[in-house]
Parts: sequence; C-alpha cells; structure tokens
Amino acid sequence: MTIRFYRLLEFPAISVFLAVVLATSLITVVGCGENQQPYSMPQESFEPLINQGSRVILSSDQTKIIKEYGYPDHFFISIDPRTSDRIETWTYFSQRAEYTFKNGRKLRKQEAEDQAREYPRTNLKPEDFGPALTLTEAGNLLGRLVNSRSFQASPGEDAILLIYEKGIVTFTNGKFAGVDTMVHPHVESKP
Repeated sequence: MTIRFYRLLEFPAISVFLAVVLATSLITVVGCGENQQPYSMPQESFEPLINQGSRVILSSDQTKIIKEYGYPDHFFISIDPRTSDRIETWTYFSQRAEYTFKNGRKLRKQEAEDQAREYPRTNLKPEDFGPALTLTEAGNLLGRLVNSRSFQASPGEDAILLIYEKGIVTFTNGKFAGVDTMVHPHVESKP
C-alpha cells in the first residue's frame, strides 16, 4: 500500500503541521529579510566587580540584590591568593536566603537558616573589603581586637587570623585573604 503525499494534505491537522514546518524551515534557511541575523535570546548585561585597592565597586548582580533586599545581614569574603578570585556569600536571615558570588557574578541562591537572634545584623558593607585592605584599615572597620592567631596556611604562606568585635579577618603573607562578619557579640566578663 502506497500513500501519496497529496493524500496527506486532505487531513487538516497534517496540512497545518506541514505548513508550519515548511515556514519555519524557510525562515531558518532564507531569513526574515535582508541581512537578518539569527535570533538569539537576549542577555542581561553584567557590570563586573571593580577592585579599587582597599575597596571595591560592586557588580551589577550584587547591586541588584542590594536594591531588592538591602545590604546583607552578614557576609563572608574569601580571596584566593593564587588566582585572586573573590568568592562572597551574603546571608539574608529575613529572606532565609544566601547568595554566592564569584568575582561579582551571582553563582547561586540557596536557603539559609534564620539565625538573627544569635548573630545580630552587621553594619559593615562588602565593598569596604578590597584586595589591598591593610591590617590597620581592617581594625578601623571591625572595632576592638579580641584575639589573634598566627599560623602557616601552607608551606611558604604565613597567615594571621584576627578576631574583632564585628568580624574575623585573615591575612596571608601580609595580604587581605578574607573576612567573616557572622560572629557572636563579644561580652566582657566581669572580674
């Protein structure tokens, strides 16, 4: 039994299907007009994070989050000493959300536990912690020094961990390596 192509055209659904396939093929091959470029999905513009020494200008992804939710309740920043990649995690307790960025580009959003009672909101801002931040500048931002520890991060890399009232900061070979603002409020013990 042979079915001729013209007999398929007697069925309305097949006729419509074939017309759509033919039209799509022609538009794809020939185009919609002269000098037409293939259609591509619009991309959101991304303005990268800009290092300015001891400070940074936040990226467009980070600025968008701040416009929507305000500054984070807490943040963690780590700078890889080998690649200079800046990894940031911003925590919003009221939103029960945590955002992770790499060099200002948003990588992911994940759920976060509300720990606002245990960790009061910080008044610090992520842009105040640039790659050229000094020990003195860190101290000025983070308040009173509570404790410190020197250690060897890896062979040839001397590090210092400084615990302040408002955060914990690390320096490797004298360069800013990271900060964490999620610290318990320091309570003075009375003699």
